[in-house]
Amino acid sequence: MSEHFFEIRAFLGTDNTSDLAVIGLPKKAGMFFFKLDNVDIDDAWKLHRRKGYGSSIYSGTKIRSMWGNEKIMLFADGTTLKYMDGYNIAHDLITDITADEKFSYAELGYLVFFASPLSVGYINANTATAYPFPDPTEKFKFKMVGGQCIEYYNSRIYTGLGNNLFFSDATVVTRMDGRKNAIAFPSRITMLKAVNTGLYISDSEKVYFLKGRDPITEFIQLNVLDVPAIEGMSVANKVKGKITKKIVYWMTKKGPYAGYDDGIVFPQQKGLYNLDGLISGSAILKDGNYQQLVMVGQY
Repeated sequence: MSEHFFEIRAFLGTDNTSDLAVIGLPKKAGMFFFKLDNVDIDDAWKLHRRKGYGSSIYSGTKIRSMWGNEKIMLFADGTTLKYMDGYNIAHDLITDITADEKFSYAELGYLVFFASPLSVGYINANTATAYPFPDPTEKFKFKMVGGQCIEYYNSRIYTGLGNNLFFSDATVVTRMDGRKNAIAFPSRITMLKAVNTGLYISDSEKVYFLKGRDPITEFIQLNVLDVPAIEGMSVANKVKGKITKKIVYWMTKKGPYAGYDDGIVFPQQKGLYNLDGLISGSAILKDGNYQQLVMVGQY
């Protein structure tokens, strides 16, 4: 009995939108699959078994809002915001948050800004110390507000609180001007990420790009995508070994997208991957032998 083999030049990823009869047919560039389980695809389009996970390093009650860089790892557990040291030992940072409070983070050098709709402040990653934003004493100035998302761009802090995008004073990011401090969007803001030439914003209806460097004098609002980003499922970073400029990645019900400078947006996976029903999630860019975009969603 003869055996039939065919060569797969590259594993191209998942296609759950095409006819099942044609998804598995090999193409010149490689092959898509309807489902890939417990495997990763590297930068050379080769398939690897996923490494799995080790033993637990911390046991909590309601762990959420995880974030980390090379200096510090942050997370919330119950009514406490914590950090994990290099020996995998957890320490308290703030002990009076609410049990359901979720945080977003933005990095600036050794400072990590944190925000929720109820609180806002910053953490010195070198000393693992948390500080609330102070109340200003100057006329027309107010403490910068928190929100469901936070970002740093061009000497200002931006937060998305409900459907409003708030921005701080330039250079003095802990305060805002009471006369002009917000841009309203039609619905709840679900994404706030910066690239070099502006900000990607999503509300519950579509994705926008605010082009320019100043929210008062320069911003030009562009509609760049008619499907919204899923809340929490976005990340911005430089792509390892390819591009020196920041790129924003986010998930939608029509699959993942990438946003570049000037509001240029491209679908990933050739637009062949749809994912409906998610209400929120998280995303990271994981560095290793190859760089991975990892997203976890909640239905």
